[in-house]
Amino acid sequence: AYPINRIKLYRVEDNSPEITFGLVHGSWHRAVHFDYLRYEIENMGQRAVTIDLPTDDPNATFDDHAEVVTQHLDGFENIVLVGHSRGGNIIPRVAGKLSVKKLIYLCSTFEPSTIGRPTDDEVFGLPVFVVNN
Repeated sequence: AYPINRIKLYRVEDNSPEITFGLVHGSWHRAVHFDYLRYEIENMGQRAVTIDLPTDDPNATFDDHAEVVTQHLDGFENIVLVGHSRGGNIIPRVAGKLSVKKLIYLCSTFEPSTIGRPTDDEVFGLPVFVVNN
């Protein structure tokens, strides 16, 4: 595990629009695993939404997970999706359905049919950031 205190979070300019961070966990995790990061994001004056995915359902597909994320974030604007581990396969499936501005892959796995080449600077015209430890 990467120590969270080594990750630098940068304050967004005061006059910029509020950003909603959609934090998408991987397998064997829950939304609660993002509590510390959610707290830090909210202390910077931004919104963070954590979502419990149906990872305990062996029949749930990436598309099923993407639908859960889409339902939770529907109505928000200026969304930055953060996909941790297996969540990296879910966030590009959500990107075309919502007002997503950026995709962040946090120690993510990739299914090639999901996004093509994961190291491209853009996916579906959105900026991509890959963070691995």
